[in-house]
Amino acid sequence: MQFERALVPCPDTVEPPAGRIDVEVDWEGRSWIHVVFRASGFSAGVVLPAAGGGRRDELWKHTCCEVFGRRGDGSYVEFNLSPSTAWAAYGFAGYRADMTNLNVADARITFVEAEDGFELTAILNWREWPHVEAIGLSAVIETTDGAKTYWALNHPSDKPDFHHPESFALKSPVLGKP
Repeated sequence: MQFERALVPCPDTVEPPAGRIDVEVDWEGRSWIHVVFRASGFSAGVVLPAAGGGRRDELWKHTCCEVFGRRGDGSYVEFNLSPSTAWAAYGFAGYRADMTNLNVADARITFVEAEDGFELTAILNWREWPHVEAIGLSAVIETTDGAKTYWALNHPSDKPDFHHPESFALKSPVLGKP
């Protein structure tokens, strides 16, 4: 099943950012998902990390797209996807608890820069996708005017917290969750 959603900026943003982020997710209960992040309308320009793929930590400190998947027991995973095509994947036993590197195949990322944004496409392989009951989608955007904004499907508090259980706003089409 394909989902299309718009991310919204965090409520603590002093000045609403000019821009938009739309996300498309193909999530059918297979051992992979396909996700496309489209950022547009960022007239100040987006700061993009230097090119270079592979697995890397702390990608979220710069322009980065993120996909979270939560299982029924409260454990979850986090995939960080950089416009540089670098990526990271972590597992958590519960809310920000017991973080470990997730043993998965390399994320397949393609990236296309636009004048006022970008398109980042990724295929994320993980054998547990069929057991995920909810997904969270988010992005960190740095602009050339020095602003850093935080975008997600849902912001359960006035501060950015992509790990918050209520941030997992896209429910499973396979497990029959509401």
